Amino acid sequence: MQSWLPSLMPDAPKYAAIADAIAGAIRSGELRPGARLPPQRDLAQRLGVDLTTVTRAYGLARQAGLIEGAGKLGSFVRNDAALPVFGETASEVGMNVPPQPAFALLPEAIRSGTAALLRAGRHSPILQYQPSLGNMLERRQAAAALAARGIPAEAEEMAITAGAQNALHAIVAATLKPGDSICCAGFIYPGMAALAARRGIRLIAVQSDREGLLPDALEAALRRGVAAVYVTPTNDNPTAVTISTDRRAAIADAARRQGATIIEDDAYGLLPSSPPLPIAGMAPERTWHIGGTSKIISPILRVAHVRAPSARDAARLAADINHTAVMAPPERRHRSGKHGRRIRRPTRSAGRPASAPTA
Repeated sequence: MQSWLPSLMPDAPKYAAIADAIAGAIRSGELRPGARLPPQRDLAQRLGVDLTTVTRAYGLARQAGLIEGAGKLGSFVRNDAALPVFGETASEVGMNVPPQPAFALLPEAIRSGTAALLRAGRHSPILQYQPSLGNMLERRQAAAALAARGIPAEAEEMAITAGAQNALHAIVAATLKPGDSICCAGFIYPGMAALAARRGIRLIAVQSDREGLLPDALEAALRRGVAAVYVTPTNDNPTAVTISTDRRAAIADAARRQGATIIEDDAYGLLPSSPPLPIAGMAPERTWHIGGTSKIISPILRVAHVRAPSARDAARLAADINHTAVMAPPERRHRSGKHGRRIRRPTRSAGRPASAPTA
């Protein structure tokens, strides 16, 4: 297989793209156990890259147990080359997590980023307590990231929380009381269903189709005094529905006409190559927008950005965030950088969905 030539992804570092191509070729059977890889110098010349780039790629594949070197004979696919299958470990059952970059690239980025932050010594921000809503620099960065997505946002309207679930707890505690109702789809995120049960909030299932909530059915339910609408607009959990831009606008209009609050749980919003405009960009004055990192980067980054309808509303979250988590873990949120990195769509889990009573 010395003639094998990888096809490289244009948006990835070349050494990582070559290593990924080797893994993909082994997975597909294009490179079989015992196959000899092209000599590093030859492959570098054919790809138009530095020799060190190919050497680094082969090193990653070797560390992953995919290939082995035989001195002057070259590099060969190992006879026992094994590729882990994502989503089959016990810890992942029932959970949606994004596929990780191959060859430990994410852990390496986290390690090197943390090391850089720790060089500041005792003055490093990751060693200090933070305000419950996040420090103002982080809140400005979060506002800028949302503004780039078409959501009007000011730093004072932002809160940094310890993941989306922490954000949902704070929003529900600040805006709803026991006995209130929330409109939602017939099957919703189990974490929200559990939260509603714990807080004594009634979930009202609204008729839906392949685009999500039907606007007329939603407005009819809101007329009966429902306080809020809960929606996951992109890659909904557990239905995988992504609401179209027109339907998002119709949902925003229905909530505006009936004076209802919108809780937009946009955990997967940045996964599409061309993300639709969030509902918060259409009805910012009444939408709580939640954008987290766990579903688009890694569960290790338990950080979420919350955009409140107003600065006053954002301030209402501080008490509940402080009572439940004190603050978002500073070492996590300083490593996460700007909330905007896109990773391929995650595999849907086969976990049991939560259901809501029919309206």
